[in-house]
Amino acid sequence: EPGTLSFPKRGLLVKETVGTAQITVIRKDGADGEVSVRWRTIDKSAVSGKDYKGGSGVLVFKHTEVSRVIEIPIINDMEAEKDECFEIELFEPTGGAKLGHINRMAVTITNDEGL
Repeated sequence: EPGTLSFPKRGLLVKETVGTAQITVIRKDGADGEVSVRWRTIDKSAVSGKDYKGGSGVLVFKHTEVSRVIEIPIINDMEAEKDECFEIELFEPTGGAKLGHINRMAVTITNDEGL
């Protein structure tokens, strides 16, 4: 069974000073063979290049691997601002894997200036 790829939950909170957001993608209901899934960031109130370094890529799961991490750099602009968010979407799984129910995750960047 190649498995099902998804995010463990629908949302993630990260502090603006975190440096890098660690976004976990899980593989369940099987871990046979090598599979991959494409991912991309989608601007919402957070803008790629200003609030975070977005983009796209391919996450590869080796045989028996059940968890991988996408790293998204968070830009700390030293300004006090309201919380901002972007989304990450999983699409085009390969190797027989399927997408799970949670194939989009909202990442909220919380302001921690002046605390």
